[in-house]
Amino acid sequence: MIGSVLGLLACTSGGDSGLGREDTRVSCALDEANGLRASCQVNLPNVAEAVLTVSADGEPSRSFMSPEASEHSVTAWGLLPDTAYEWTVAGKSGTFQTRALPSELDALEIEVTGAPSGFDALLQSLPCGGSDWFVMFDGDGRVVWLQEVAEYGVEGRGYEWVPESKTLMMATKTMFMELTIDGREVMRLEQGTHFDDEIHHDMSRWGPYTYVLMEYVEDGKNVDRVDVYEHTAPLGSWHITETYDVLSNPNSGGDEWSHGNGLNVTADGQAIFSSLSFSSVVAFDADPASATFLEHQWLANGTADGLPNPDYTPLSPSAGFQKQHAAHRVGDELFLFDNTGDGIKSRAVRLELTHERNGLSMLEEWVMGGSCRAQGGAYPLDNGGMVATCAPTGDVWAFVGGDSDPVWTLNAWCTDAEDGPIRFPKGVPITIR
Repeated sequence: MIGSVLGLLACTSGGDSGLGREDTRVSCALDEANGLRASCQVNLPNVAEAVLTVSADGEPSRSFMSPEASEHSVTAWGLLPDTAYEWTVAGKSGTFQTRALPSELDALEIEVTGAPSGFDALLQSLPCGGSDWFVMFDGDGRVVWLQEVAEYGVEGRGYEWVPESKTLMMATKTMFMELTIDGREVMRLEQGTHFDDEIHHDMSRWGPYTYVLMEYVEDGKNVDRVDVYEHTAPLGSWHITETYDVLSNPNSGGDEWSHGNGLNVTADGQAIFSSLSFSSVVAFDADPASATFLEHQWLANGTADGLPNPDYTPLSPSAGFQKQHAAHRVGDELFLFDNTGDGIKSRAVRLELTHERNGLSMLEEWVMGGSCRAQGGAYPLDNGGMVATCAPTGDVWAFVGGDSDPVWTLNAWCTDAEDGPIRFPKGVPITIR
């Protein structure tokens, strides 16, 4: 939670015209608990937008817009530590100096190459100095945002960024929480109050709806469902066992019959669920306003022993995948992290859902430097590329379409956490504005 502000920053009047009229009032302050954020309270004489712009020598300017209102609270983020910034908003201006990183991050070691394309920063979970953090790194590997979340800890099961609201969603086995960019809690779901089973690996957001991947026991096996909420109100649940029978579909997953490890809802309201045990990707209708809400829509298998009756199967050996994570659909394309790869090296792939042939066609692959058998991230970019993560090593690669070599790499980890449990880190590309 945000504490009381540190104090007012310097500000000067911007004249007596437009939004800079003398009856415009602006006060800006650094966050007392977090020296990489500053907030401005803006009172305007009329209803209008407020745009806060911050700049520092040698760094790109950042602008943050608050929609039309007469009273605004605007937060500047994506800022460097120990840096002098100039700010302007509503015709007023001033300066502030960000503070140093917390001492708990002294053990942080960062390696970076190249420059990112299609995003400004990268979000990761990061145990460090006996605390648990979420941290954003810019293209030079510098920390530009952080948030300590003590509740995440060793029980952390996954996290996701919501670009539209600039919020961070995260979950442990027993709790889901959503925080704003300035650290305020805006949503919480708890075991025993909102659900009875355990949160598994992932969550997603589409419009006002939240989708949480859950695990429970059926026929003696661990199976998956997705709970759907509008804020904290439950709207329904999708169960994989409503389409596929547990006992008649054995696999090598042991007690983990389906082992859901990825959940993403597309721009048009379709949920994409990844099953590790079957090397299968399942789609269902995630739109609560749809007449077919929660109904099965299609199945894509990466191997011959996936779930039964697939709609899409590989049209070539290169279009197959096994033990995958982080499946996303964008239009007729399927992006995912193929953990098994060629058996020696994992890879990120971009496949086409070739409807007329009921198949998967290879469009592009990006081969990792080695094998990454546990977890992973794969985020498609607007430029046709992808950000891919190998969780155990913490390696992140950014690719652009048409280039097999990464344009940017990052490895950020704390030496005091090297022997700790896997925290499922995945690099989430972030646009700062």
